[in-house]
Formats: sequence, C-alpha cells, structure tokens
Amino acid sequence: MLDKITKRTVDKTKPGPKRVYVWDTDLEGFGLVVYPNGKKAFVVRYRTRSGQRRRKTVGRYGALDVKKARERAADDLASVTKGRDPLEEQREQRAMPTFKGWVAEYLAAVRLRKKRPDQDQYHLEGPPGGHGFKAQPSPAMERWANRPLDSITARDVEAWMQAMAERGRTNANRAYAALRSCLERAVVSGILRDNPCRFVKKFPENPARQRVLTEEEQAALDKAIEALGDAHERAFFRLLRETGCRKSEALCVRWEDLDLRDKVWTIPSPKAGRPQSIPLPQRTALMLGSLPRRSEFVFPGRTKGTHLTDVSSTWKELKAAAKLEGVTLHDLRRTYGLAVAKNAGILVASKLLRHHDPRITAKVYAPLDVEDLRKAAEDAGGGKVLAMAARKAKR
Repeated sequence: MLDKITKRTVDKTKPGPKRVYVWDTDLEGFGLVVYPNGKKAFVVRYRTRSGQRRRKTVGRYGALDVKKARERAADDLASVTKGRDPLEEQREQRAMPTFKGWVAEYLAAVRLRKKRPDQDQYHLEGPPGGHGFKAQPSPAMERWANRPLDSITARDVEAWMQAMAERGRTNANRAYAALRSCLERAVVSGILRDNPCRFVKKFPENPARQRVLTEEEQAALDKAIEALGDAHERAFFRLLRETGCRKSEALCVRWEDLDLRDKVWTIPSPKAGRPQSIPLPQRTALMLGSLPRRSEFVFPGRTKGTHLTDVSSTWKELKAAAKLEGVTLHDLRRTYGLAVAKNAGILVASKLLRHHDPRITAKVYAPLDVEDLRKAAEDAGGGKVLAMAARKAKR
C-alpha cells in the first residue's frame, strides 16, 4: 500500500490477519508496519551495495512520532548511499558491551595477568570498600557505566581528565593510564576500531622527588636506630639502610628467603613480579643472624603466623630523635641508590635497586647535584678528558 505517512495515516491503518505495510510516497524506503496484534512500527527498506534486500525497524509508534521516525529513516537511507548498512550497524551496536560490562571483563583478565591489579580496579571500577568503608564507583564508572563502549569519544575522555585533575594531576595521569590500557585491549579484541585515549595527552607532572639524607642526617639516624630498645625494630631499619630494599619487602621477609651463610636474600615476589636475589653486606647478615627466630617471618606481627605491618610510630620516633625534617621512609632507598651510583655507577645501582630500566634509577634514585658534577666538569674543562680522547684516537 502506498500513501503519505502522517499521524492520520498511522491511526487509520487497521491490523489484519497478516502484517500490513504502508510505504511513504514522499520518502522512498520509509514505511509503516501494522502487526496482527495491533502494534505499529516504522521501518525502512533498502538494498546494500551487493544487492541484498534489507529491512530495518526504525522505532515503535508511540515511542516515536511520524516526524522523528521520518528523520531517522532519512539518516539511514543517506548512510546507504555512502555504502553503509544501517541494519548491520544496529546489530553491532546491540552487541557492543557497555563500559561497565567491558571493565568487568577486562579486570577479570588483568587479575590473572598482573601482580597488582588493585590500581586498575581502583581507577576503572572504583574502591571495593571494606574496613568500614563503602564501595564507590570510580569517576569513569559514574560517567560511562551504561554507555556503549564505542560511544566514548576523545572529547569525553578530555572532559573526564579535566575533572580528574581537580584531585591532582598525578592521580589523573594514573587513571588515564588505566583507562587507556583498558580501551586498547578492546581495540586488540576487535570491539573498538580505535582508542579515544590516543588523542588525549597526559598532564605534565611535578618533578620526581629527589630528597636524600645528608651525611650528618644519616649519622644522626643511625645513632637513633642503635638506640632503639627492640632488636627487631633495630634490625628492620638497618635492613632498609644497608640494602635499599622497599618497605614492603622488608616487612614480609621470611627466614627461608635468607641464605646467611652465602649472604644472599632472595625476594620471591618483588615489584617486578619475579624472584630476584640481592647480596647482603656482611654486617647485615651478621645482624640478621643474631635475631631470635620467633616465627617464619623475620619481623613477626603480634598475631601468630603474621608479619609486621606498620612501622609508622617507630619511624616517627626515629625522625624526632634524629631531628629529621621532610624525610620519608622511601628517602632511605633513594639515599642508598645515590651512594651506590656515586661509588659504582648507575648500572650497578640499577641492579641493586632491581629496576628493569636504568633510566628510572638515573631519574629518581640517583639525583646528582652541582657539586657531584663539578669534578667531571673540571676534568673536561682542564683538558683531561680531551687529552684521553686524543690518545685513544692515535692508537
């Protein structure tokens, strides 16, 4: 049946034993279908480039009026002239996961692949709650939870980044890294054609912290450590000072990880995610060997079978006794790295600190000030370096 589709046409068309179609006389391909049960919907029919006949439902009458349905049908027919298939695109859209659904799938894989997936969960899904705190959706989840994954644009990511920057640029950049990896996995999986994060840049961050202890501060701290009444507390802070290990590694060290005869400490699961061994100075090995073994852990917790978890109060006491200001516990590791770098070079410091890239050591853990560089500058300015290069060239 041919007729100009108007509200009057839709209302007067009655259902029959079979579907009744009315095709518009103004917009070719735009039509109305009336089902035997009385329901009415707008449709569009067309042929693909390969000649296949297609019929797509534009929307149900009532949810759409005639004017809106005609506009949507015109958009679909215009896309056909560009070689697209509106029906196939609709099917793809229905199969497209929401942001929330994809994040859940992505995090399930991350938990199997990463040693520490908690940061991805925090930035993508939100804090899980516990210990008296309620679970909360992340800012990304609040914005896009029920949106199809492919509807998130670079402009959306840019607006999200600007909002995140109010909490701090470093936090925004970490969240951006988690989101970019998540969406990149969707590209690799064939769900997205492109990653909108590729068109958004991270914020410039503040320079990395470079605080190290002076020789006077180190001497004062060592004196304060030796004054501690508990042998395990003394050993804990000496271990940090003498090996440059991370606090988390020292807290959970087991006796089985230590070979005190050969003076080797095997860290079973460091930040890098694989076992690594570091040499123990002789004085450190002797100090550890003198400790009483109360548990499988070198530094046992108050509850049987647990290790020490918090040293903040003792660290506060040490800082007060040594009169240290603006010093964090991690600065001890940076101080150790600088000392090794000065004595044995960046590569050795990188190995002892167990960095996968020496550039991390050079940038963060081995800051050299003007005085550290003065000798090299004097040698170059005085001609020593140039003379050595000339002798090598003659050979």
